[in-house]
Amino acid sequence: MFKYVNLDGKKINHPYARLSLLKQDILDDRKVEFTVTTIHIPPNDISNAKFRVSIIQEHKEITSDIAYLKILKKN
Repeated sequence: MFKYVNLDGKKINHPYARLSLLKQDILDDRKVEFTVTTIHIPPNDISNAKFRVSIIQEHKEITSDIAYLKILKKN
């Protein structure tokens, strides 16, 4: 449904739902900025999407966060 096209200002081509990053891939210790594209067309006027991030250390999730966004139907 989503394709990652930008990660911290660098163009990428990642057409998969899960984007795994290693510590050396992250420029800022507190945030990661990314851009995604979608070909999804909401069946009504709007659809909701959820992005979830987890920090994994030694095969165990130590924290996570969720961000929600809305996909609007183009007229």
